[in-house]
Amino acid sequence: MCENFFLQAEDGIRDLVRSRGLGAPPTIIATGGDATLISAGLNIIQAVEPDLTLRGIQFIGQESHDFHK
Repeated sequence: MCENFFLQAEDGIRDLVRSRGLGAPPTIIATGGDATLISAGLNIIQAVEPDLTLRGIQFIGQESHDFHK
């Protein structure tokens, strides 16, 4: 069942990208705590960044702090 879910997810992502007519294919990045697990079942994933959201929040906080100095 799990493998079927991953295959359907991959097909769905691919179809969505094609339907948008983006020209060049985007880089697909798996994020979050289960990113490594999920990316293992999907060929379409090109990068894994489990802490991407946290790094973004840290960056915004740092920029805000630097701005208010």
